[in-house]
Amino acid sequence: MKEMIKRIREERDGFTLAELLIVVAIIAVLVAIAIPIFNAQLENSREATDAANLRSAYAEVSAAALTNAKDNDQNNGVTRGGDADGSYTWTKEVELEQTQAGWQNDSLKGQKIGTVDIVDTIAVPGKKAKVVYTQSTNAVTISVD
Repeated sequence: MKEMIKRIREERDGFTLAELLIVVAIIAVLVAIAIPIFNAQLENSREATDAANLRSAYAEVSAAALTNAKDNDQNNGVTRGGDADGSYTWTKEVELEQTQAGWQNDSLKGQKIGTVDIVDTIAVPGKKAKVVYTQSTNAVTISVD
């Protein structure tokens, strides 16, 4: 009888329930650590996309103003408006993708988009940022509706 039990213990192929539970617990801990890190990186990528889109809109508005583009020209969604004094404005709206207010990514803080500082008031989730070039002041502004 002792020999039979000894042979069964030596010939087992597979894992015990305790070993499997330990592996599952280790995987659960690793997943619990990885999810917040993944979410933070996802928000950083959304913010980087927003900053890139704002830089692109800044360039498009500046180019439209330099070429004195009209609304019916092919100008990538930049619209031209007129003021009473004959001065024009060129405007482009950018949909913001981020889900948290303010810039969470430290590498974006203190940066500039053209001549405009990147400030927290530009970063508002679910809103549209408006990039406007005003001919009378010869300046570009970025605001959020």
